[in-house]
Amino acid sequence: KMQAEVNTVTSYETELSFDYYSLPVCKPVEGVKKSQKNLNIGTLLMGQKIQNSPYNFTLMKDQRNVEVCKQGYYGPLSKGEVENLTGKIKDGYRIKMILDNLPVTTQDLDAPDDDSVRTGFEIGYEVNGEFFINNHLFFTILVHPVSAIYTDGAKMFQSSGMELEGRRRQLLEEGGEESYYTVVGFEVRACSEAVSPGNRAGASMVCMDQVKSGGPIEGTGMKIVEGATVTYTYDVMWQLSDTKWASRWDAYLKMPRGQVHWFSIINSLVVALVLSGVVMVILLRTVRRDLIKYEEIVGDAESEFKEEFGWKLVMGDVFRAP
Repeated sequence: KMQAEVNTVTSYETELSFDYYSLPVCKPVEGVKKSQKNLNIGTLLMGQKIQNSPYNFTLMKDQRNVEVCKQGYYGPLSKGEVENLTGKIKDGYRIKMILDNLPVTTQDLDAPDDDSVRTGFEIGYEVNGEFFINNHLFFTILVHPVSAIYTDGAKMFQSSGMELEGRRRQLLEEGGEESYYTVVGFEVRACSEAVSPGNRAGASMVCMDQVKSGGPIEGTGMKIVEGATVTYTYDVMWQLSDTKWASRWDAYLKMPRGQVHWFSIINSLVVALVLSGVVMVILLRTVRRDLIKYEEIVGDAESEFKEEFGWKLVMGDVFRAP
């Protein structure tokens, strides 16, 4: 069993990020929990909030039309939830998911290169002023078979050559030479499906590649309107890949660079300079005031204990009153 995790919802167009469960989505049966294995200083500094999700997979078992919600659907949508979804779609927010520390990727339909990918997938899309939610996901999990004899490094280094060869023969006899797999890719295709809860008859689906193509859209998706019930489902397909564990991050090197937020950078620099100047002025005034007080104290002490010399030694006799 494997469970996908969800990260914060982000956008390439805005700086703000939001918790995944701030959206009207289904929650896991066991409750929402923070991921402890991915909790580190880097995730905290980047504002990431990785949590568990209701998306569960069984190794090398394809699944179709798996319902995410315990009751089969989410809803009905309130006015606030509709405004939340439509606002996020307008700002281009994307849902980020993680499986075995690999962020989910989708094909970058805006890039000329077919191999370009982006992390996450769109919450939904807008057509002619109407908003639709991507409530059906097609997951493709790429795995690479590995020999079971290399899965226990500690035993391998502690074993002698004869023991190692005996273990290898045992695995071959049991058919377990390639019974282990490593996840080397996590892809998704987001679609919007207009379907009634518990009844898939007459369901209609529109995927993001159809929307991005600019051509006529056949069918209809799940429209975001007040009072609607959303059925979240997903398909899973496992696929063998020649990509090895050491090269599984190569696909992420083809991602386009995000937009540089120059306004935020300049604004941060100006604020930092102004605050530094204010602190410097306060520090100089405080130090100057302390130095003046110190000089006054030292001057008074010197005048009291200064030794008399010259004519001051006889001034009592010269200027004595008659």
